[in-house]
Amino acid sequence: MRPTITLISDWRLRDPYVAFLKAALLNTAPEAVILDITHHIDMYSIGQTAFLMKQSYQRFPEGSIHLMLTNTTFSSLYHPVLFSFEGHHFI
Repeated sequence: MRPTITLISDWRLRDPYVAFLKAALLNTAPEAVILDITHHIDMYSIGQTAFLMKQSYQRFPEGSIHLMLTNTTFSSLYHPVLFSFEGHHFI
């Protein structure tokens, strides 16, 4: 089975960053299915992200990887949080 990766973010779609992320994911896992949940989360709204992820993750195959990219800071000072729940993986 092809791996499923979902994306949810507050990045919007006005610039190429979502496409750059997808390109990096496909270069790493070319067989992956990448699905956008939304990129229109209110800026920095971790609560809205959590609500939408809770409503959606079960609709995807078990083993899916869910990337939650709200309020992200790309710095060596911050490390992502990874956890698994009910057969799904969240970053």
